[in-house]
Amino acid sequence: MEAIFKLFTAVRGGTREVLETAIDANAIRILRQEIHEAEAAVAKAKKDLTQVVAEKIRLFREISTMEAALSDRETQVGEALKKGQQDAARHSAVWIADNEPVLLDLRDKHRKLEGYENDLTRSLKTVVRSIDDYRRELRMVQATESSHAASRRIQRSASLLGSQLTGMDETLQRIRRKQEGFIDSMAAREDVERSLGTAVQGPGFPVHLPKVDVEAVLQRIREKNGL
Repeated sequence: MEAIFKLFTAVRGGTREVLETAIDANAIRILRQEIHEAEAAVAKAKKDLTQVVAEKIRLFREISTMEAALSDRETQVGEALKKGQQDAARHSAVWIADNEPVLLDLRDKHRKLEGYENDLTRSLKTVVRSIDDYRRELRMVQATESSHAASRRIQRSASLLGSQLTGMDETLQRIRRKQEGFIDSMAAREDVERSLGTAVQGPGFPVHLPKVDVEAVLQRIREKNGL
């Protein structure tokens, strides 16, 4: 049983390593998605905040109406009492007694909504600032990743270019050796032709000149000089 448990542990470890590798390979994509989801949550929170503010405005309007009504009723009670109209005064007083708790409840709700609004506004400001920071960091890591990818491409290109340069150098050396061999061959040919008493007329076409007898030359000179 212990061996089985160890096997399961090894499998879990392997699964974790695979997951971590996958997360590392897609970290930028994951961060981009997390930012997108956070921005969606912020949009929903703004909508909720808008509803809170709208309800607060509605309550404020209702409170103002209720306060004005209560003030009018108090005026009516005072005038009725001055005129000795006890029933009318009591009737208005009952209305005041019934609606003053309503006004207090409206004020309490309005105060709570103001608290919700302030808390939500502060939270949203903090979250928005954080998202902006993560947005900037995302742009930075994307730029860094692009730079690293470009560096890797340049390194691969440099390696390929290096091998190409080596090949070109070898080809150039072969051409030079061939040309030098041709020049050496021509020089050797000229040396051979000179040693054989031949001249070169045109490229590669030796012309053999007729030989002159030495005795004939001597006889011609003797005759010319009367000897």
